[in-house]
Amino acid sequence: MLLAHDAPLDAEVASCRHQLLTRWDDGKVEAYGAYVDAAKARVAHAVRLYEFREPVRERSIR
Repeated sequence: MLLAHDAPLDAEVASCRHQLLTRWDDGKVEAYGAYVDAAKARVAHAVRLYEFREPVRERSIR
């Protein structure tokens, strides 16, 4: 049986549960940022390697 005073409590519990499921702590954010940076660096390196092996465009002389 749902009492009138239980409804706000249930809403608060649901809100807290949602916040816990969606909150990222600083450690997770830092780890994800490092992962993304490493992935971008690997992709950039792979592109440079591919362009070196398969000349898609003219290389500039440095």
